[in-house]
Amino acid sequence: MSYLFDPDQLHEIVRSCIGLPHDEMLETLITRIAQAYPGHAETEQDWFFNRLAGATGVITVLHASLSEYVLVYGTPIGTEAFSGHYPLEI
Repeated sequence: MSYLFDPDQLHEIVRSCIGLPHDEMLETLITRIAQAYPGHAETEQDWFFNRLAGATGVITVLHASLSEYVLVYGTPIGTEAFSGHYPLEI
């Protein structure tokens, strides 16, 4: 199974946004992902609260399919919760 999103390319996009002011960082990140994957990334920021593994934060989904997802998650406090890459092949 081939995947649409390349983890190395996403990592490079994220690294290019680090250090920008918060609102500018998010806008730039979402715009660059949408430019790299036209038609596959949602650009409207629809944030909602999420509680996962003991960490409460906000989340917005940029892409979701049966095989992969791209989301932005943030919390104002430190967390030690696990988040990882979950490959799925059926």
